[in-house]
Amino acid sequence: MANQILLPHLSWNEKSAKGTIIGVLANEWPLSTKEVFNRLKKRHSFSVSYQAVHKALNELEKAEIIKKENKKYSLHRKWIENIKFFAKDLDSKYKNNTKATPYSEGTITLTFDSIANLGRFIIYDYLHGDYNPKGKDCVCLWNHCWPLIGLSDQDHQKIVDALDIATHYSITKQNTYLDDLFTESLNKIGKKCKTGIDYFGLGDYIIEGDYVLQTIYTPKFAKYWNKVYKTTNKETMDIAKMFKLYNKKTEITVVIFKNQQFADKLRQETLKHFSEGSK
Repeated sequence: MANQILLPHLSWNEKSAKGTIIGVLANEWPLSTKEVFNRLKKRHSFSVSYQAVHKALNELEKAEIIKKENKKYSLHRKWIENIKFFAKDLDSKYKNNTKATPYSEGTITLTFDSIANLGRFIIYDYLHGDYNPKGKDCVCLWNHCWPLIGLSDQDHQKIVDALDIATHYSITKQNTYLDDLFTESLNKIGKKCKTGIDYFGLGDYIIEGDYVLQTIYTPKFAKYWNKVYKTTNKETMDIAKMFKLYNKKTEITVVIFKNQQFADKLRQETLKHFSEGSK
C-alpha cells in the first residue's frame, strides 16, 4: 500500500509487530532478517517465530516502508519523507485547529516496462485526464531531463496541446550535455525548464493539479540511464543509443495519489526557481 503511515513502537506485541521492527531499523541499519529477529528477541523479550518476523518484513517491504538491498533491510527514504510531511501537516492542523483531511486519497499504482511506454501514458492519459480541472501550473521534478526523441507527430501535438491547457515547468537535478540539450528543446516548445537544480525525493515527480505522479526505477536501470547521460557529449551523441535507452525493457513503478498540500508544496518548490531574481 503506497504512502502508508505506520509509526514506530517501542515495545512488542502481536498488533505492533511491524511498528516494533520500524523502531529497530530507526536505530540500527541495515540488518538482515536474522539480525532483526535477534534484536527483537534480545531487547524486547517477545515470544514470536522467525517466520512471523520474516512475514512482517516482507509486508513492510511491499508497502515501501522498508527496502531490501544485499539481503539487508533499512527504512525507505520515501516513507521517511512521508512521515516528515505528515508530522508537519498534523502540527499545522492542530495549531490552527483545522479539521484533518485524509493524508492521501485515490492512490493508484501502475507498472510500465519502458520509459517509452511510460511517456505515452503521461502524454495521452495523465496530462489530458481529469487531474487538473482548475488549470494549475504543471511541474516536473526530474533527475534527468526527459527528451522528445522517438515521438510521432501525434505524440508531439499532444504535448503542445497540454502546454496550452496549463503552464508547464520542470527542474532537473543533473546538468549533463543531454540534460541541457533536451531542456533547450522543451523550452523551445513552451515548457519552462532549468537544469542543475537539486530537490529531495525518490525518482521523478510530475504534479498535475492536486495529484502527484511519482516514478520509481530499479537501481540497475537508474544506473544505466545515468551512465548514458554522463558519457554522452556533442561528439559522441548517438540517436540509436537514445532509442535503446527509452525502449529498454525494465520495471518502472508509478504511484499516483491525490494530496493538495503535498502537490502545492512541490509546485512552490519548483516555481521559486523561476521567480524574478532567481538564477
